[in-house]
Amino acid sequence: MWWKGDNEFLLAAKEVATQLSNVRFVLVGRRALLGNFQKLIPDIRGIPITVFEEPTDRQLSSVYASSDIFVSSSWYEGFSLPPLEAMACGTPVITTDSLGVRDYVVHEKNAIVVPPKQPSILARAIIQLIKDDQLRKELSKNGLDTAKKFSFHKVAEKVERAFLDAIS
Repeated sequence: MWWKGDNEFLLAAKEVATQLSNVRFVLVGRRALLGNFQKLIPDIRGIPITVFEEPTDRQLSSVYASSDIFVSSSWYEGFSLPPLEAMACGTPVITTDSLGVRDYVVHEKNAIVVPPKQPSILARAIIQLIKDDQLRKELSKNGLDTAKKFSFHKVAEKVERAFLDAIS
């Protein structure tokens, strides 16, 4: 899906890898997609990228929790759940302003928000967060607080309230 911003993420990863050594990237998605991008961007072949294809929920939460940073590069999303899932695992988030994240993301409070389709800006945000331990800790803490507000029961209560308000 072209609107997921995978191409922009890989271009940003290439830029980050040229500026910082010892950086590894983990992608959740189809391995074939990475192969297609390697044909388009041949010089990403040297970037250390691990792909998790169809992970279980337990594996996905482990990937989130073991990551130093979570990046979402989508151009457009409804309610974008992966950044919120990463927050729930204590992982600092960088996300594009894909519209759906506006329901819970506050720039430089619980995440860094960058414009979509801007791989250089995304790369700068990744580098900034890699280098800034204090900001990572702050985003992690505030992200956990944010995720607590979106528990299943709290969201179900809000939906029920909205339906009751609509019929009254």
